[in-house]
Amino acid sequence: RREPSRMASFDLTVHLRSATPPHELDSLFWSVSTPGSPRYLDFYKSAEALAHLFGAAPSSVDAATQWLSSLNGTQIRLSPMRDRLTAKFFSAPAGCFSSRGLPLRPPAGVHLVTRSDAGAGTSGGDPSPRARRRSSGYGVGEQKAAYQIPASLAVPLTASSG
Repeated sequence: RREPSRMASFDLTVHLRSATPPHELDSLFWSVSTPGSPRYLDFYKSAEALAHLFGAAPSSVDAATQWLSSLNGTQIRLSPMRDRLTAKFFSAPAGCFSSRGLPLRPPAGVHLVTRSDAGAGTSGGDPSPRARRRSSGYGVGEQKAAYQIPASLAVPLTASSG
């Protein structure tokens, strides 16, 4: 197994916590979805309004951006909804990543960190979605194995009578 600092390029996506407390989001949901409520069907109309509602606090965005930079992240991008940051990595400082290749000790305000390795999920250089699905580990065979279903079990396809 190669050390994370010697691996090919990869992306990290940092999922940030919303600045709006969960109980307020829950209350808003019910107020806009309950018939008879004064706010019924009164949804936010602009991306900016939604970003303000669901996005992270500016201090969380700043802390996560600085953290990604400190790990040698480049090309750091904030999603339009201000809920995710994505950074590209070509190297990683030793001691900052787990044996699974994920960074240790994310800052407050970070909900989840996911990783995408360059070239992972493609088959023979074919970047199509179908090729990614075939090699992603979510094919029929992999699902049968995960649920301990015999690989030989199949449902016969029959023409439907309409």
